[in-house]
Order: sequence, then C-alpha cells, then structure tokens
Amino acid sequence: MGTIITKHGEKKDLAALFEVSLVTIRRALNDVSKSELAKRIRKAAIERGGAEQPDKGKASPPQCQQK
Repeated sequence: MGTIITKHGEKKDLAALFEVSLVTIRRALNDVSKSELAKRIRKAAIERGGAEQPDKGKASPPQCQQK
C-alpha cells in the first residue's frame, strides 16, 4: 500500500473523529502503522475523498546485464 493523500485540514478532522493524535493519523496515512486502527483510519480517509499514492520505493531496481 502507499501513502494516502488528503485535502487540507482532513488529518485534523480524522484525528478528532478517531480521538487520536495527528502523529497517529500521519503514521496510518503514510502506511507506517499496520494496526487495525490504522486500517480503519486509512479506509475512512479514502471514503472522505483521500487518494492512495503508490509507493515509490517498492519498485525493483533495473537489472543490468554483465558481459
């Protein structure tokens, strides 16, 4: 999974909705935390208009041929 991008102010609204800190929201949306709470936060963010951005660092590097 990738990072979930939200509109301005949405992280604060999610923090109030779930009664958690902004750090918890950030960790959930950046896919750092894999807890059940993080999954619920990610789902709510998408339902509220957030968009998932694919991971940039997960692609495999190009393979070089050796002579």
